[in-house]
Amino acid sequence: MQFLNGMTFVCAGLSIAFYALWAMTSVHLMVYTVPIVIFIICKYLLIAGGNGSYGDPTSTIVGDKSLITALSILVLLSAILLYL
Repeated sequence: MQFLNGMTFVCAGLSIAFYALWAMTSVHLMVYTVPIVIFIICKYLLIAGGNGSYGDPTSTIVGDKSLITALSILVLLSAILLYL
């Protein structure tokens, strides 16, 4: 179980790093979405690591208002920055 927890954090860190690299090379303004992505991933890991998620990612995301708000901001900001 500890191995899976460790691999979860490794994959989360790599996801953030690769998203940041993509954001810097695609459209330079997309760099402003990186903190939002970091917040989303950290908040999801915080909820999923607790006892309240029961292993269902959909109910974890839908059940948390701050995650829904952050995802909405990310989608809106990405659409604006990509098509500006």
